Amino acid sequence: MSKQLTRSSDKLVMRAIEGNLAIIEFGVDRQVRWVNPRFAKALAYSSSELCGLPHAKLCDRKFVQSAAYEKFWNGLLAGESFQDKIERIDKSGNRVWLEATYMPIQEEQSGEVIGVLKVATDITKRQQTMDQTIQDLQKLALALNVQAETGISRCQTIQRDIETVAEKTEGNVQSLESFKKQTDAIHGMVTTIRGIASQTNLLALNAAIEAARAGEHGRGFEVVAKEVRKLSRHVDESIIDVQASTEAITEGILEMGSGMKTTMDNIVDSQLRMQQAMEDFADLLTAAGALDTQSQALGEIV
Repeated sequence: MSKQLTRSSDKLVMRAIEGNLAIIEFGVDRQVRWVNPRFAKALAYSSSELCGLPHAKLCDRKFVQSAAYEKFWNGLLAGESFQDKIERIDKSGNRVWLEATYMPIQEEQSGEVIGVLKVATDITKRQQTMDQTIQDLQKLALALNVQAETGISRCQTIQRDIETVAEKTEGNVQSLESFKKQTDAIHGMVTTIRGIASQTNLLALNAAIEAARAGEHGRGFEVVAKEVRKLSRHVDESIIDVQASTEAITEGILEMGSGMKTTMDNIVDSQLRMQQAMEDFADLLTAAGALDTQSQALGEIV
């Protein structure tokens, strides 16, 4: 057997509503006709202080002086209900936020509006918390924006410095290449001179042989041949020294070139990493802008 449900009496329902919601009634003259203690407390008035006060007294002055205020009341007096988050002013001038529903009270027969009943919930603390959250988000977005711009600026400065070093290093590499070519040319000249010295020595030897055959008439010629051979040996010894020096220079240039190449590789790698860092900062800047936009949108929604 099913249990029959019985509806609570209107008196009990109204007691529950009045005990949990802020309620106020306005006349068509826009003045307070009745208010329950919960609504009076939300605006820091007593019930007796609120009765007779014009609705405009509870609103922000700019709103009262706007066309939206007249449109709001004209709609209510035309029988249109209104529901939204609203901002009101308490007795001390502080702002109070209410989630409110305005309901026109109409004559049963004629439908004429004879008053307006407002049922509301005080959401001031929730709104203040939300406002603070939005402000914190906007401050965070601003801080991220500043950090991102600073990071990009610093990266750009470092990038320019790296490019300057790279240009100088590239110039040094080119100079080393030129030096290497010159030492290669010296090697070639040394080989040629050595060949000439060898030929000179051979000619001096042949001249000495011919001088010996000539006897007394070839003595002067023999002296010259000996000096030529001596000069040829000196040239050969000098060539050995020059060759050793050029080989040492070449080896040094090759080592420097290898070091320069490593440096260039590191510079190129640093440039790539720096470019990536700037792109990351740019992404951070975009994220900061999105965060600011979303926080503003959140403020409009709540």
